[in-house]
Amino acid sequence: MPDPIPDRAPATEGSADPAETQAVATPGTAPETEGDKPAARAVPRHLLMGIEERYLDAAAAMDTRELFYDQGIAVLVNAVRLRPRPEGLGPEYDLLKAEMDLPYYFMEYSDIAQKGIDPVAHYMLAGGREGRNPTPLFSSKLYVKRYPEAVESGLTPFGHYLTHRAGGTVKAARFGQHDELAAILGLTPEAAADHLKERVGSIRDRLESGELGRMVDRANALDPLIGQSWRSAARIRCLPFSSDLVMARIVALNDMQAAARFRRARFVVTLGRRPRDIHVGAPEMVKQIVRALAAEHGAEEIVLVSTDPEGPPATSDLPAGLRVIDCADATRKMNAANALRPFFEFIRSLRPEICIIADDPMSWEMLKVYGRALSASVDLVGLFGRVGVDDHNWRSPSAAQHFYRHFDLLSAVCSDSETTLARFAADYLVPPAQRAKLRLLEPAVFDEAPSTGERVNVLWICQEADLSFAEELGRLARGRPELSFAVQLPTRQRNMTLPRFDHLPNVRTHMAPVDGGPVAEADVVLAPGSGIDPTVLRAAVAGKPLVASEAVACDLGRAPDGADPAAALDRIFADLPAAQAEAAELARALRARRNDARFRAQLADLLGHIRRGSDV
Repeated sequence: MPDPIPDRAPATEGSADPAETQAVATPGTAPETEGDKPAARAVPRHLLMGIEERYLDAAAAMDTRELFYDQGIAVLVNAVRLRPRPEGLGPEYDLLKAEMDLPYYFMEYSDIAQKGIDPVAHYMLAGGREGRNPTPLFSSKLYVKRYPEAVESGLTPFGHYLTHRAGGTVKAARFGQHDELAAILGLTPEAAADHLKERVGSIRDRLESGELGRMVDRANALDPLIGQSWRSAARIRCLPFSSDLVMARIVALNDMQAAARFRRARFVVTLGRRPRDIHVGAPEMVKQIVRALAAEHGAEEIVLVSTDPEGPPATSDLPAGLRVIDCADATRKMNAANALRPFFEFIRSLRPEICIIADDPMSWEMLKVYGRALSASVDLVGLFGRVGVDDHNWRSPSAAQHFYRHFDLLSAVCSDSETTLARFAADYLVPPAQRAKLRLLEPAVFDEAPSTGERVNVLWICQEADLSFAEELGRLARGRPELSFAVQLPTRQRNMTLPRFDHLPNVRTHMAPVDGGPVAEADVVLAPGSGIDPTVLRAAVAGKPLVASEAVACDLGRAPDGADPAAALDRIFADLPAAQAEAAELARALRARRNDARFRAQLADLLGHIRRGSDV
């Protein structure tokens, strides 16, 4: 057994010499501050020094053989119980002494045990203000946060609670979401607290003086390291009231399950931060997937999980009966890393057949940690946008950086861009036997953007990866001063410097708006990017002549314009009606190819591919 008396400061008895005082912050002291440091009242030094020798000697002579925790702690506890109220402390001392968990305070705060300080006096004079806890089931910091008036009462947080608890006006809880978790269990906060106190007390009794403690004591004789575990035994935590994090996860999971009406779903679709050109609705691909699934299987079989901090999409243009879950709101009390666990548990608890990840950053992060566990019971489908020039730039509009990491976990990889799928296959050396997992899924085309009333000859739809084209655009604008140019720049990212065209009177720039830019007013659209995006597609469907890169032209099903945009513009403006007629023909072809019936057939083929793979 350890030394029965821990190291402690020399004790002094009787009244302190007036000269031997120290400044100690006391509860209720008026806040006279010097900077941010609260003022302190002079307190006799002996109140925060070691327990007097006579009480320690009397405690050491007491029989503590039936107490199995640290015998040195047992001596200190008995010494405090023998010691009367120190001179200079008021009646709150006796109130605290009857309710404080003295073994816990000594074992939790080893500095108090090492110096042999009276824990009741320490809590009154310093510990309460420092946020130390008098029992494992009471949080001083949380109590003061709930009841700020406790600071002005002249009492410690625990003293304030003990004084006011009889009226039921204050509640003690160790964790911040105690009341929410109690409600989930069908208990009142008081009943939950009483049940937890009884359960923890029962375990403590069995450890400290029962058969369980006897077994630990015998094991300690074989391995002295076991005796070091008594500190942890003093702060027993019983599930589910075990920590703020555990409770926050349970509450978040319950909130999401309640929003899902506690029913399973065959299909789960996750949706992250919406693209810039989407104001209130869901991205077109997700919206059409949900509609097609609802038409075939019923909206009640689908759950749409939004991780967008700005909130879920409006349900006005989604199927009636679709369950939309705001995961970002449910996990708002957790940081991003801790929120992944309830997000994963919620999806798994729905027991879906298929989970479709709509290029959602939180979902990709979740798969890094829980991907193998989730894919063991759920078929995962990844929806990918276009691939930027830098596939590994996490600020890229596509999630291409996640393709290689998660390809083996995914049952299918889908995109509305043939260029993107081709690059995946080539750049990541996808084996021929696995290329069937790469699936083209083209949503039906949508109407063009509303008119803004501002005419422009040439609109450059700039994507993040296309900023290198800025110098070429400057040459175009200088060489054609009779034409007006509009540049739709992407939203500024922290590692991006956007070009400026202030020196060119015929060029105006603006950030990408929610309506996709002045597509309706443009005579010609420049699309030099590395793949199709919604605004480019909107321009093509609107019948606008396009100067398109090879990647964009491939996605649109037409020939590229070559490497010289200036020559392409000259050809178009030399015979604008002919170019418009050619663009109208492309628009008709796109509408014929990208229609609802074909999209649903592609989706049905995708689901069939997944089911066949699951049967293997």
